[in-house]
Amino acid sequence: MSLTPGYGQTPLPHDELAALLPEVVVVLGEPITRAAVYDLEQGLQDRVTDELMPAAIDGSLPLDEILSDYFVLDLHVRLFGPVWSWAGRWRRTEVNIGVAPEQIAVELRNALDAIAYR
Repeated sequence: MSLTPGYGQTPLPHDELAALLPEVVVVLGEPITRAAVYDLEQGLQDRVTDELMPAAIDGSLPLDEILSDYFVLDLHVRLFGPVWSWAGRWRRTEVNIGVAPEQIAVELRNALDAIAYR
């Protein structure tokens, strides 16, 4: 038996495992792998795409709504809320990439404004 996990079998680290919703842990069973979580997230993405894309294309979901902070947070909840406890909340910890937690809202607003301008 190999000591390294096979492709797609990398276990979820403890800090990430702690952020999974309890019902997800039950559904995925043990051990929970990155691949299993990824597959679950992809299924949610497909569902949300099917729900929102027609409205974006036909104009019933206007661009100014899409480019709002509220929409982005709601989208985050739709994509990750059924899986993760942190869905729809601003990050509160430092990470290697990205902006400082206290700057996330400002940087998001600036990025959305830049998109709207262009």
